[in-house]
Amino acid sequence: MTAAAQTRLSTPSSPRGAMRLIRFFLAMCLVPAVVALAGAALGAPFGRQGLYLVAIVAGTFGVMLAVHLLVRVGWLRGDRTRGATIGALVGLGLGAPLAAMGIDQPLMVLTGSLLIGVGALVGTGRGAVP
Repeated sequence: MTAAAQTRLSTPSSPRGAMRLIRFFLAMCLVPAVVALAGAALGAPFGRQGLYLVAIVAGTFGVMLAVHLLVRVGWLRGDRTRGATIGALVGLGLGAPLAAMGIDQPLMVLTGSLLIGVGALVGTGRGAVP
């Protein structure tokens, strides 16, 4: 498959490309969120600040893990890992305070994790999802 054909398939204009973007987006939302949740559970005995700090560190590792896994399974082109990582970390930086402020409100936590996926999508650019 040529690069031009691959780029056409990974754009939202085709149903197949849209499904690939949705798959990438959901993976980039879920993996860091689950890792951050595990970190929050580990940091909970250290109080609210400990919970927040450990969840952010775990979320950072979750972003790196998600990008690594997506490249490994072929859902992200290897040359776009830097953009995906930086975008997802910016999304984590924006979403973590939202999730921390509304830890008892599920919609705030969901918004925080969705920002990670949006950041990853913006960071990868067009044609990054094979």
